Parts: sequence; C-alpha cells; structure tokens
Amino acid sequence: MGVISQLLERRSYNLPLSQLDSWLDNLSASGVGGNGLLGLYGGLHSATGKIISEQTSLQCLAVYACVRTLCDLIGSMPLITYERLVGGGKQRAQSHRIYPLLHLEPNPEMSGMAYREAMVGHIELWGNHYSYIERDNLGRVLSLWPLRPDYMQSIRRVAPGRVEYLYRLPSGEERSLGADSILHIRGLSHTGVLGYSPIRQAREAIGLTQAGEEYGAAYFGNNSTPGGILTMDGTLKDDAAERLKARWEDAHRGLSTAHRVAILEHGVKWQQAGIPPRDSQFLELRGFQLEEIAGRLFRVPLFMLGHTQPVTSWGRASSRCPSDSSCSRSCPGSYESSSK
Repeated sequence: MGVISQLLERRSYNLPLSQLDSWLDNLSASGVGGNGLLGLYGGLHSATGKIISEQTSLQCLAVYACVRTLCDLIGSMPLITYERLVGGGKQRAQSHRIYPLLHLEPNPEMSGMAYREAMVGHIELWGNHYSYIERDNLGRVLSLWPLRPDYMQSIRRVAPGRVEYLYRLPSGEERSLGADSILHIRGLSHTGVLGYSPIRQAREAIGLTQAGEEYGAAYFGNNSTPGGILTMDGTLKDDAAERLKARWEDAHRGLSTAHRVAILEHGVKWQQAGIPPRDSQFLELRGFQLEEIAGRLFRVPLFMLGHTQPVTSWGRASSRCPSDSSCSRSCPGSYESSSK
C-alpha cells in the first residue's frame, strides 16, 4: 500500500455511540503538542457546560456561516503562479510544473477551488492546514493532498531549522513525515511552528452562543413557558411527587400540548420560577454573540451573513467592503509565504 493510500484511506469514519462516553471522560486540556489534537468528539469544556471543539463548533450557526463565507470567498480566488522578468515586472508562469497544481487541480480528486476551500476551513477552525506533498523519483511535486488537522499528533524540532511531523494514520499507526513532505500553513502563532486554534481560544464565546440557542429551543419546546414549581399544603411522598411531576409534564410539556387547560386539585398551586426571555435580554444576547463571533473572531462583515438589524459601532465598522477586510487578505498571504 502506497503512502498516499495509507494517509488518505477512510477519510471519514463513524464512532460508535457506545464509545462516546469513554471519549468524553478522557478529554485532555491540551489541544496540541505531545498529547496531540483531540479527536472528532473531543473538545474543551466551557463555563456554560458545553463541550467545544472544532467539529462541534460548526453546530453553532454563526460559526458555520462565517467559515462557509470565508471558504466560498477565498476558495473562489484564483491562485496564480508568477515569474519575475529580467527587465522588471512579472508574468504568469504557465509553463511551470506547479502552475496547474495551485490553480487548477492539486490532486486527481479535487479541483483547485475545492482544495482552497478545505484549506481555509482547516485554518479558520484548527489554525493549521497540512498537505502531503507527493513527489516523483526526481523530487518534483506531483500533487498536494490535504490531511486532517486533528490527526496531526505533534511537530518536533529534530535539528536547528528542521522539524518533523508525527501524523496518525486512519489505521491508528503513527508515521513521521519530514518538513519537505508537508505543506504547513499556519494561522496566528506565538512560536511560528504551530498556529492557535481560533475555536479553542474563543470557546467561551462559542459556548455562550450554543447555550443561548439550546435555551431558546428548550423554551419554545416547553410551550414558551418558563420553568416553575408545583406547591401544595402538606407533604408528598417521593413516589407521589414523581407521579405528579410526570403527569404535569406529559400533559403540558412540548409544542404538541400547547394551550391545554390545567386543572389543579387538592390545593396544588403553580408558581413561576424561571426568568422570561424578555427579562433576561435573550434577543439582545443572540445579536451580541453574532457580532462577537463574526466581527471579532472571524472578521466577517455582518451583512455577508444576512444580518440587517441595528448593530453596535463595531458591527457598523466591520460592514465595509469584503475585499478591504483582513479576512480576505490574511489567509492568501499565509498560503503565499508557506508555498515559497
């Protein structure tokens, strides 16, 4: 079996639900380095109790919309290889071997646009993109194959100016790859070796957004009624209290039971205990979190996400032309510098 088939076999996989609890019980607080990136269902706990990872963050509509917008925007940009002219200026190097790889087809399975979209998605979620460089016997580049960032276990300095990548194959085996075999494009980094994961750095903001979405879904699923307490004179035994609670929820919980008439007997009284969304500024929180994720984390103008409501001063400032925004410049710039 060749190197390419070993690296790319079973690109997607399914984790049995029976193993999910054991995965979550063994979560590590370290996302990089010797312990490696956590797997598909891994992540870090936020203060809201939500587990945030690069994969689960896409369940947040704001994150998905931003990543999709950046992938579409940057992926549609042509990636042209130029050569400098002796007398000054430049021209397209269409006769260069690398020109069709970067511009048209980096490998037999992907178009140039699909490859760039995958690259941008990796950088915006994991902060790093890795591609395996396939070469012929003479060392010439034949193709570029994107690798899963969550399978990259570690990056080690083996000598001054030389690094080695430890990659986990889909089969579970680990393989060392030299820097000449990997195209590594980094996001923001404090070492210049490994980029920060934007999702893990902003896990509290994303966790708050997901918690707000879950709260809203539970609120409307409970007939738009805050939680409450059933009280009565006297004391109920545990089994009687559980039966009363179960009968109440069966009769009044969920949209299918909306607007039913409640009949309270034997002195039972209903007392509201939750805070209505209006009092907790639920809608204001949803709008602010959209600005927080789109404007501050991904630097995507809000109008590109279909947001037309009044926004803060930051939201108005971020609504400039997309071509002037740093979101459309940073990723292509990193790609250019890494490809040299």
